[in-house]
Amino acid sequence: MLNYSKYGTISNLLKLVICIVFVISCQIIDSVKSEENLGLSDSLITGPVSSSGFNIILGTSDLAVGTNRFTFAVVSQDGLLDLPNVQVKTIFKGQVKQVTKAEFNEWPIPERGLYITELNFDRSGNWDVTVEFIRNSVDTELVGIEFEVKDRFIAPANGELAFKSINKTLGDADSFMELTTGSLYDPDFYRITVSEAISQAKPFVLVFSSPAFCTNAVCGPQLEVLQSLKNKHKEKFIFIHVDIYDDPQQVQSNFENAKISPIVKEWHLPTSLWTFIVGGKGQIKYRFEAFASESEIENALNQIY
Repeated sequence: MLNYSKYGTISNLLKLVICIVFVISCQIIDSVKSEENLGLSDSLITGPVSSSGFNIILGTSDLAVGTNRFTFAVVSQDGLLDLPNVQVKTIFKGQVKQVTKAEFNEWPIPERGLYITELNFDRSGNWDVTVEFIRNSVDTELVGIEFEVKDRFIAPANGELAFKSINKTLGDADSFMELTTGSLYDPDFYRITVSEAISQAKPFVLVFSSPAFCTNAVCGPQLEVLQSLKNKHKEKFIFIHVDIYDDPQQVQSNFENAKISPIVKEWHLPTSLWTFIVGGKGQIKYRFEAFASESEIENALNQIY
């Protein structure tokens, strides 16, 4: 059920609602800039509001035939649903195809998180997902959303070879401001190119994000999560950050100067926050669209090594 106690006073609840509205509004505004001017789309895919006031917001949009990491939030005027797990059904043309559970993953931002599960789609077209949960220990709630499943993923899929990209490194810049719009200046993220990492035949983690100017609300925390993982796994994995924008320093002074990095275009990224884990032979093992928690990524790292 919704944990109303954590919101405390009416004042705190109003702050939460205002925060959610602000984030969604920023995403919508930035998505217009991205779609029209920059070639990226972070517009929210949202489902209809149920009779009880709940609706679903998708965290992942690049969905295709096969196995998919599927993330979503269930929201209402009272905030985010944060039950440990909920039931998920996939439906194609009225026929139930899969029934599974989705687990709630908290973000490093207080009172935020997404449900995560793995879904299999056996054909392209318009699909429905319904989410079922019990509210107030009594009421069974059902909320749904419709979305498109494509024949192929837009971004590189698991099993494909990583592009041998020549991204900017410390050797190409006079300051960190030329490499990232964020304030996390960790040299380990900018030592070598993707091409060099592949040549070394060492597994690596590649994150695409623009911490200061991202249409996804958790771009900054994603890089912080990866820094924490880097400090634990840097002997086994290389960690690389590529900013979404080719000219981070100019973007911070004037967004009208924004140009998408050619590396982002090379990887065909449809949205602005991606993390890839690539094996020692250059093959993509895991891909995460939007925010991925520390535990989710660490589980993947442990599977590789």
